[in-house]
Amino acid sequence: MLNELLELLGRKNQSVHKFDPEIKVKRETDTLYISEVRKTKVNYLATIEVYKSHGSNDKAPIPLGALDNKSLNQIMLRLQ
Repeated sequence: MLNELLELLGRKNQSVHKFDPEIKVKRETDTLYISEVRKTKVNYLATIEVYKSHGSNDKAPIPLGALDNKSLNQIMLRLQ
């Protein structure tokens, strides 16, 4: 899944892919919101915001390789 997504991103001539509305990925205890994928010199980073049910939220750039297949699949569907 990761290789297919990297190949798709490589074919597009953009360094930043913004998603409006954000990609929503529900998990057991929280929900991920993916707002953009940015190309760096080394790899691609996804800007992720995590909403937890008990109130503490985090936002950070995460390498695409650290995401699960469900999240990668949602990014690929949005880019196609």
